[in-house]
Amino acid sequence: MFQDKPATEATTTGSRLEKITALPNEVEESSGVALLANGTILTHNDAGNKPYLYLLDAKGKLQETIKLKVPNVDWEDLAQDDDGNIYIADSGNNNNQRKELAIYKVDLAAPDQVQAIRYTYEDQTEYPPQKKDRNFDSEAIFWNNGNLYLVSKDRGQGATAKVYQCPISQATTKPG
Repeated sequence: MFQDKPATEATTTGSRLEKITALPNEVEESSGVALLANGTILTHNDAGNKPYLYLLDAKGKLQETIKLKVPNVDWEDLAQDDDGNIYIADSGNNNNQRKELAIYKVDLAAPDQVQAIRYTYEDQTEYPPQKKDRNFDSEAIFWNNGNLYLVSKDRGQGATAKVYQCPISQATTKPG
């Protein structure tokens, strides 16, 4: 878990954001994004949408739709390892009551052979926990030095985020 540190003050100068691209209609609610080694962009839609990954060029033009044979219960984010494997965090848990959480490992060269890492939070004992203890909704995933990490969103007190390490070795092949 991260330690609380005081925030430093920052001011803005009223900068305006400039639109550099528009996403295709298929990407209605982009939730996770990964920049691939070849400069293309990979994204997906959020909860309840089709289990598709969208490959976009640098200008946002759809290059390919990769259809996966796993559910999109609540996909939140993407990560990529040094070997080019993509990890999809099916970790959305807004009400903190999900017991079937997963990270899907995908080799884009063989998208029909998805591996699943099933997990639970070691410190979650109630489904759902009391409102003040609802900090089991991971909205972000990242890969670093051979490990996956999930970052929680504190839906109870709104005070802290927790970081969980997930062993990649738990991946098992999910029948397509």
